[in-house]
Amino acid sequence: MRLLLIVLFFVPLHVFANDGYVESLQQKVNAAGTFTEKLLAYENWLPIAIMLHHPMVKKSLSEFNDLVKKENSELALGVYDLNMAYFIAENLGDYNKGLELCLKAKSIFEKLNAKKEMVMVYNQITFIILWNQIGKKEIVNKENLYEKYLSRSLQLSDELKDRNLQVYTLNVIASYYIVTEKNYDKSLEYFHKCERRLSTDITPYNRLGIFGGLAIVYAEIKDEPAMLFYLNKLEADPYFESYGYGRSNVYRSIAKYYLANSNDKNYEKALYYAEKSYAISLKMNAPEYISQGSQLLYEINKQLGNSKKALFFHEKFKNTEDSLARERFQKTYAAYDVIKKEATIKTLENEKLKQVNDRSNLIRFSLIAALAMGIFFGAYIFWSNKKLKKQNVQLLNKNKEIEQALIKGQNIERKRVAADLHDNLGVQANAILYNTELLKNEKNSNEPLVEQLHNTAKEMLLNLRDTLWAMKTEEIAAADLWLRIIGFSKQMGRSYPAIVFATEGNAHATLKISASRALNTVMILQEAIQNAVKHAGATVINTSSVTDNKNWIITVSDNGKGFNNEKTIVKSDSFGLLNMNERATASALSLKISSDEDKGTQVVLNITT
Repeated sequence: MRLLLIVLFFVPLHVFANDGYVESLQQKVNAAGTFTEKLLAYENWLPIAIMLHHPMVKKSLSEFNDLVKKENSELALGVYDLNMAYFIAENLGDYNKGLELCLKAKSIFEKLNAKKEMVMVYNQITFIILWNQIGKKEIVNKENLYEKYLSRSLQLSDELKDRNLQVYTLNVIASYYIVTEKNYDKSLEYFHKCERRLSTDITPYNRLGIFGGLAIVYAEIKDEPAMLFYLNKLEADPYFESYGYGRSNVYRSIAKYYLANSNDKNYEKALYYAEKSYAISLKMNAPEYISQGSQLLYEINKQLGNSKKALFFHEKFKNTEDSLARERFQKTYAAYDVIKKEATIKTLENEKLKQVNDRSNLIRFSLIAALAMGIFFGAYIFWSNKKLKKQNVQLLNKNKEIEQALIKGQNIERKRVAADLHDNLGVQANAILYNTELLKNEKNSNEPLVEQLHNTAKEMLLNLRDTLWAMKTEEIAAADLWLRIIGFSKQMGRSYPAIVFATEGNAHATLKISASRALNTVMILQEAIQNAVKHAGATVINTSSVTDNKNWIITVSDNGKGFNNEKTIVKSDSFGLLNMNERATASALSLKISSDEDKGTQVVLNITT
C-alpha cells in the first residue's frame, strides 16, 4: 500500500501546476530580502523541488544550509532537517537516516512550540516509518502511531484552524489505517471527512490526494461505480496531468481491479489502464514503478494469450529487479562499511582513553607516595579519582557501542544475503514456470525451451550454492576460494567435453578476504568462463593464479573469436560484462577485460591484499 502514501503526500501552502509556477517559486527564493522572507520562500520551494526530483534541489538545500548557519536560527535548522529528511527518504531511499533527521526537527519544533511545523513533522515521521516497513516487506509495526503522532497533529491543525493542514492530517490517518490494519471502513471514514472539508482554499494537490486515495480504496474493496466516480473526478481536474506519481498509482490500482475480476472484457480494461500507468512510469524514469508496471503487464498479457508481449514484459521486470537488487546491495554494503569505520574510530578512541587512564594512574600514585599528607594534593587525588571513574564509564559505554555496531553490521549482512536469495531465485523460478507454460503450447520450439529451462535451473542452483557458501563465515581463505574456482572449471569440463578447461597456479598462502568480496570474486570468474563457453566459441579456456606479497592475480583466457572491447562494453544488452564491472567496483577489485576480434579474450582480476 505504499502507493497510497505516495498519492497522499501533501506539499504545504502550494502545489506545482506547471513549469512557470515552479520557476516562480525559485524566483521568490532569489528575490527574498529579509531572513524571514527567505525562510518562508525556502519552506515553499524545497518540498516542491524534492517531490519533483528537480535538478536544482541539491543546490537549494546547500544554499539553505549556508543560510541556517549564518543566521544561527533554531527554527530554520528544524525546517532544514525536515526537508533533508524528506529528500533522503524520497530521493535516496534511506528511511532510517530520514527518520533520524525528522526526530531532530521534532525536538526543535516542540521546544519552540512551532505548531505548524509540529504538524508537518508528526505526519512526516508517520510516513517514513510506514514507507520503511512497507519497503522492507515486513509486517507494519503495531506501535500506536495514531496516539503518538497523528492525534496530536490533528489537534494542532484544528487549533491553527488551517484547513489544508487538517485535510493533510486526515489523509495521513486514512492511509495509516489501511497500512497497519487494512481497515478500509475506517480509511473511508477519514477520506470522506477530507472530502467534506473541500473548499476553494484547499490546494490542488491536497484535493487530488483525496480523490486519488478514494479511487484506490474503492478499487481495493471492489466497488467499481465508486472507483470510476473518483477516477472521473481526478481526470477532470485541471492539475491532474502534473500529478505524476499519483496518476501512475491510481491507474495501476484500477488495472489490478479489472485483472482480479476476470473476463475477456475486463482483461482489455486492465491492459488499457496498466499501459497508461506504465507509460507514466517510463516518462518519470522511476525504476520501482517500472518494475511494478512491467510485472502487471506480464500478468495481463499472459491472461490474454499475448505470449511475445508477456515474455517481453517479464524480461523487463527481471532486468529492472536485477538492477534494483544491485543498487540495494551497494547501499547495504556502503552502510555496512560506514558501521565498520565508525567501530574502528571508536576503538582508536578507546585506546587513547586507556593511555590517558594509564598516565593519570601514574600521576596519582606518584602524588600519593610523595605528598600523602598534603591537604592540597589530597583534594587533587579526590578529583582525579572522580574523573577516572567517569572516564571508565565512558570506556564501557564506547565498548557497548562498538559491540552494537558490529551486531548491526552482521544483521545487515544476513538481510542482504536473504534478499539475494529471494530476488535471484524468485525471478528465475518465475521464468521456469512461465517458459513451462509456453512449452505446452509451442510444438515446434520444444528443444530451445527445454535447453533454456535446463540452463536457468543450473544457474539457480549455482547461485544458491555460492551464496550459502559465502554465508558460512565472515572471512574466507584464498585457498578455499581457489578450490571453488577449480571445482567450477572441472564441472564445466564435464558439461562441455569438446572444450579443454585448464587451471594452473596456487592460491595466496595467507590471504583471507571478506565473504562478500569472495562471493563477488567467484561470480566474476564464473561469468568470465561462461562467456567464453556461450559466446566466444572457444576450444581452450585457461584459468591461472599468480601471487606475490601484495597481489593475487587470477586470469581467465580463451582462444575464442573475441570481440571489439569498446563497442561490446557499451551495448545495452551486455549485462554479463556490466555485472562483472559492477561487482568489481562494489568489492574494490581491479578488473581488466581485453579482447581482439579473432584473437581471444583475457579477463584479469587483481585482489590486493
